[in-house]
Amino acid sequence: MGREPLRKLSASDRLVKPMLTAHEAGVATPNLLLGIGAALHYSNAEDAQSVELQQKIADLGLEGAIKDVTGITSEALVADIIKAYNEIIK
Repeated sequence: MGREPLRKLSASDRLVKPMLTAHEAGVATPNLLLGIGAALHYSNAEDAQSVELQQKIADLGLEGAIKDVTGITSEALVADIIKAYNEIIK
């Protein structure tokens, strides 16, 4: 996963785009949600996007950062991502 989490979490890249497509088709995406949750945890001082992501989470809170980075406005999807984020902590 690693490097460039902002790109990978954008609405047009490898995690969020397939999740949104599947969601529109009514298909559950638990593994993509876990991937998104894990990407939100990624912290590497040598990766500028990682530093920026962690700063967004600190400044906007998790929910605000998710909306800002992914472009997702659905409260239900954001809640699913937060749940996955918290699963990673366990």
